[in-house]
Amino acid sequence: MRALLALLLFLPAFAILTALYLRRPASARWSVTIDRVLLLVAAVITVVATIASWHLAVGQDAGNLWPDVAAALAAFHTYPLILLLAWWLRRRAGIVNSST
Repeated sequence: MRALLALLLFLPAFAILTALYLRRPASARWSVTIDRVLLLVAAVITVVATIASWHLAVGQDAGNLWPDVAAALAAFHTYPLILLLAWWLRRRAGIVNSST
């Protein structure tokens, strides 16, 4: 499927971002299971956003290249944003746990 080519393009970058996310130590009450669930959610949302943006761009009839560009932009922005939110949640949980 052409919509998923953008994910293949960014797969090495996403692997590096995932490794950096998992490298940071979590707090004692933040389990590895939560990290795995958040990474799975990030991957699923990224795939859905990539496919949806590709199909929306095909409907615009803006040329042959635009659907691929839209899918790449969706993938490039969705996964890092969700990882950033997960990192923020992890940090927030650490702050809340350390102050009690």
